[in-house]
Amino acid sequence: MNDSIICFTLGLSQQDTEAGILAFDAVDQSGAKLQVTPVTEDLLTSTVGEAVDKKAEALRKKEEIDPSIGFTGATPASGHYRVVLMHSQDRHQVIKILRSFKAVLPNPQEVIFAMITETAWTWTFQHYFEHLTKEHEYMKTRSPEHDPDMKPM
Repeated sequence: MNDSIICFTLGLSQQDTEAGILAFDAVDQSGAKLQVTPVTEDLLTSTVGEAVDKKAEALRKKEEIDPSIGFTGATPASGHYRVVLMHSQDRHQVIKILRSFKAVLPNPQEVIFAMITETAWTWTFQHYFEHLTKEHEYMKTRSPEHDPDMKPM
């Protein structure tokens, strides 16, 4: 298998991204290639689905993969948290990506990792990042002992 896995990042440096890709390559034996695109200011107003489709089309055509392929913005976007969005049909690969990046990133507990869902497909990157930030903040501050869905230990 020589498939590509499409990822988008927010707030990661080029060095952090390269370290994460190298860490993934070291543990993944499937031959899959991470195609990581940093989110730019211009990309924030695009839907996640449009961006994934453009990236996938470029890969199908075997075009040279430029990190900003199909997007005009060159200014990296920033947010409250660093974010790694992953689009893969294989959950095992998603876990490998998550673990690989966490192993090499400084303060990995402050990085949001998310699989691109069907719901998020129609959202803009801006909306998705806002949603993920709210979820992350909730998870950091909630008290599980008062959550009726949590089983007592």
